[in-house]
Formats: sequence, structure tokens, C-alpha cells
Amino acid sequence: MNLKLSFLTLILLTGWFGGFAATAWPQPAPAMSSGATLTEAQWLAVQARFEADISTLLTWLKDYQTNKAVLASDIADLQSKTTQLRSELRTDSNVFKEIRLKELLNELKDKLEDNSKMAREADAKQKEFEQKCINLSDIYNSHIEMLLAQGDITESATTLDAKVNQVTDLARKRNRVQTLLSQYRQKDRIDEPMQLNAVEVLKTNDRETLQLTMDLFKDRQKIIKEQIGKWTLEMESIRNELKLQGEMKDFLKDVHSMNADSNFPQNDLKQDDIEFLSTDSHKKKLNDRLNEVQQRILQGQKEDAQIDLLLTKVKGRLDRMNEGKRL
Repeated sequence: MNLKLSFLTLILLTGWFGGFAATAWPQPAPAMSSGATLTEAQWLAVQARFEADISTLLTWLKDYQTNKAVLASDIADLQSKTTQLRSELRTDSNVFKEIRLKELLNELKDKLEDNSKMAREADAKQKEFEQKCINLSDIYNSHIEMLLAQGDITESATTLDAKVNQVTDLARKRNRVQTLLSQYRQKDRIDEPMQLNAVEVLKTNDRETLQLTMDLFKDRQKIIKEQIGKWTLEMESIRNELKLQGEMKDFLKDVHSMNADSNFPQNDLKQDDIEFLSTDSHKKKLNDRLNEVQQRILQGQKEDAQIDLLLTKVKGRLDRMNEGKRL
């Protein structure tokens, strides 16, 4: 996810979304991911740009399907007429029919060239459409991760409710984009493709969307717990290395306190390597990494606890809906 966040930042800095290139970037707060962070307004600007591009491409592709059908009909009609004229000319040579045949063949040639040109352009547009759908889905995922990483278990109930609504909205949009992408890939022709703006009119509290949000929270919590486990193992490894380093230092003190002896096999013990591992600079690097890992574990635990609260909120909404249905 770090690479995705950095990629989005690079997009803004290079001016793809005009107006943001000169924006002063905030310092990243301690979070699950390192690298530059985007403000809420910048996230919304990135999402809006991709959503607009996808909607425009989808409209173009729909129009292409219509134009393709009309062009295919024209080509079939011209092919039928030329075939008929050729058949007539075999038995009845006629100058006017020959002139008409040449006209039809030229028109057919132009139509076939138009069809080939449109097909190449449509292929490029479809690839762009698919890539932007994938990018927008990644943007939604990154935004969701950012919202969860910013959380705190001390947030008020109102703030948690608002966050549930935000994540639910993003999860629903992400799911809709993925469905749209799947729908288009599975069909050569889009009969009734969904529009991206259709997600705006959907309720955020429908049962299907809430269940989608709950699954998202559970998946994220599983990832967080696994990452905390990895960081915990790394923390123990660093602590063991620091302990070993202390023992090495004591060992070197004992060696230096021994009587000088020209026969002492210092080179065989690779004393320089041992001294390097026991230096203050190496110890500082270990301690810095230990502090970093501990901070990540703490942040992960906070996010884990926050997700528990968010899951409780979503479950409460689902329970209330189920109770209303039973009534």
C-alpha cells in the first residue's frame, strides 16, 4: 500500500489534477504506512477525477457499440448489393451497373476502413477504461486504509458513526466499480451498463451494503492482526540481538583485559567483525528500528481496537434492520 499512496502523491505533484501541484503537503503522522499522506480534500479530488474519466470512457464505449451496430448494418447492406450486382454483370454486361458497382465498392472500402479504425480506437479506450477502474478501486482501498489508520478508540460515537458511513460509501463504490469492470470484461456488448453516479442514490444503510462493510472491516482486521504478529516477532528478534550485542561487548572487555600475548589468535576470531557488531552506531540502529516497530505495533493495536468499535456499530445497524423486518 505504501507504493500506491506514493503513486497517488506523485500524480498530484506532477500536475495531473491541476491546481494541486503547488499544494503544501502535510507531514505524515505515525501510521501503518510510511510515505506522504493526502488530505481528505485531495483524496476526494483524486477520486472525482478518476470517476469522471471512467464515466466519460463508459459513455464513449456505449456510443461505440451503437455506432458499431449501425456500421455493421451498412457494411452488410453494401456487401449484399455488390454481390447482387456482380451476379447480374456475369449475365448482363452493363456500363451503368459497372459504374454503380465501383461506387459501391469504394463506399464499402471506406466503411471497412472506418470499422477498422473504430475497432482500434475502441480497443485503446477499453484498455484505458479497465486500467482506470483498477486504479480507482486501489484509490478506494487506500482511502479506506487511511481512514482506519487515523482512528482512535477515544473517538466519540458520532465520529465513529460518520466513519462507518464514509467507509461504507467507499466500499460500496469500490464494489460497484469492480462489478462494472467485471461486467464489461465478460460482455462484448454493454446492454445496460451501470453508471458510476448511480451509487450516489443508493442508501448507505441497506442490508447488502452494511454486510459488505462488515466483511471489509473483518478482512482489514485480519490483515492488521497478522501484521502485528510479524512486528512482534521482529521486536523480539531485535531485543535478542541487543542482548547478544551486550554479551559480545562484555566478551571483548574480557579479551582486552587479558595479558597481551603475541600468540593470541585475534585474526582467527575475526575480532574486527565482533567489534563492529558491538559498536554504539550499530546499537543505535537496532534501537531506532525497535522504536519504529513498537510504534507500528501500538498503531496497529489502536486500529484493531477501533475496528472492533466500528464492527459493533455496523452489527448494531444490521440488528436493528432485522428487528424491524421481524416486526
